[in-house]
Amino acid sequence: TVRNLRHAGIVYVQSIGNDGPDCSTAAFPAGIYEEAFGVGALNHRNGQIASFSSRGPVLVDGSLRMKPDVSAPGVSVRSAQRDGSYASLSGTSMAGPHIVGMVALLVSANPALAGDVDAIEDIIEQTALRLYTNDGCGGDGPNDAPNNTFGWGGFDALAAVEAALALAPKADVNVFLEGPFAGGQMNAALSGDLPTSHPYGAAPWHHDGDENVDAGFFAAHPDLVDWVLVELRSAPATVVARRAAFLRQDGSVVDLDGASTVLFPEATGAAGQPLFVAVFHRNHLAAMSPSAVVPSDNLYGHDFTGGAGFGAVPMKNLGGGLFGLYAGDADGNGQIQNDDKNNAWRTQVGLAGYYSGDFNLNGQVQTDDKNLYWRTNVGRGSAVDQ
Repeated sequence: TVRNLRHAGIVYVQSIGNDGPDCSTAAFPAGIYEEAFGVGALNHRNGQIASFSSRGPVLVDGSLRMKPDVSAPGVSVRSAQRDGSYASLSGTSMAGPHIVGMVALLVSANPALAGDVDAIEDIIEQTALRLYTNDGCGGDGPNDAPNNTFGWGGFDALAAVEAALALAPKADVNVFLEGPFAGGQMNAALSGDLPTSHPYGAAPWHHDGDENVDAGFFAAHPDLVDWVLVELRSAPATVVARRAAFLRQDGSVVDLDGASTVLFPEATGAAGQPLFVAVFHRNHLAAMSPSAVVPSDNLYGHDFTGGAGFGAVPMKNLGGGLFGLYAGDADGNGQIQNDDKNNAWRTQVGLAGYYSGDFNLNGQVQTDDKNLYWRTNVGRGSAVDQ
């Protein structure tokens, strides 16, 4: 049964038992099995193994298998009771749930890990805090880790999550928008009007991600120009992953913390492969790297501000050797057309706030948006497949 669960992509976490402190007291199913992830109990207050925590190696099946696999707090752990109260309890049954939660946390941090039992267990083991013992079970020396007392050591949630995230590709992108660009950077006049959830759920983008921030986020990050949509593609028209992110005044595209490179956990399987990087904006023409980017440590970098892009004239020359996305595509369909003027700008002119007809992103839909941006770019189209 445990083997079948593992083959089904389920991490089977089993408390190792409370028959210590003698060696080879890990003797009962299912924690003794190779396919089970056995958890010992440690005292998180002093880093010592709990006296009751069962030790390896496993003798009952003749395998001499090392157990436990890892250890977690199991001494005086505050626990909920069935009557709604709380109590301080000890036992490896208190330790096991820590690892169950750790598995859920890893999959939440990097969804591509779901079903990959080997990878999940390896991350927990390799990031565990090494703990040593003089128990000598199974011939363990005082400097041996893993060992038959702690397994690989005490689990480290932060280190494990960081390791899970490190498996995912990241995009380090710089791009300017023509509309708000002036004097070497972009204005952030919309900072007070930016929505807390990304605006790319509707047509033509249909992005189903739930990227959002708290209401007070923009007050703490006044340098944010707008939301953008970043994509990684295995071919010019084949999307591997996409994520809504923020564009800063200096042209850097950052994740939802307002500072980090953009992370794509769902694309872990594609990490290391050459991928195209594409950037979309709600009223500027999209751009894409001219070729697939070869990553360095899963980081895909491309600087669009230098003008290198996919297609014949992928970006507008802003002067001074800088380039930016063409303004004027109010409906985001990849073409700057009369519809952008008639159906968006004309119906919104005179309004203030977050509007698609506000091509210079100054918070006002004005005549300048039509004359300085739409009129000079009408007829332009993006070479990036929508």
